[in-house]
Amino acid sequence: MLAPHPDLRADLNRLAERIPALIARLKRFPQLLTHGDASPQNLLVPADRPDTFVAIDWSLGGLAAPGDDLGQLLIGHAHAGILDVAELAALRPTIVDAYATGLRAEGAPGDEATVAYGLDGGIQLRSTFTALPLDRLAGPLTDELAAHLERRIALTRYLADLGLALTL
Repeated sequence: MLAPHPDLRADLNRLAERIPALIARLKRFPQLLTHGDASPQNLLVPADRPDTFVAIDWSLGGLAAPGDDLGQLLIGHAHAGILDVAELAALRPTIVDAYATGLRAEGAPGDEATVAYGLDGGIQLRSTFTALPLDRLAGPLTDELAAHLERRIALTRYLADLGLALTL
């Protein structure tokens, strides 16, 4: 399945070598309270207040750079196979801009560039190396599994490209 993607393994190895420097850079950013798993499934819209949302499942909350929480929001549906990976590039600036606008409204630190870096850096640490479903490779290669793997390879490629574009 990886044969048509010969550079992916090498790029993931390059990204792995960059992790210590990436962590050091992210630690220099302001640290904000984060949800830790702000996936679409954990952001519910109340029926009686459709202009708001409620965040549930705060078990992974903590402190991180501005924008870190956007990682799962961006890729959650792509990870689940609900959203095509090709749509992520267009969605990314929308959520970065909205998040930075919200930070400004609350008087919190983080402009668009900081938020984008926090998003891309956090997603490298949490999602890039786990996007390939290695646990499913032990079973027989069915058509369903092959399609799932292709989607996950595309997601891994997208995430790796974001990571390789980061300056350290």
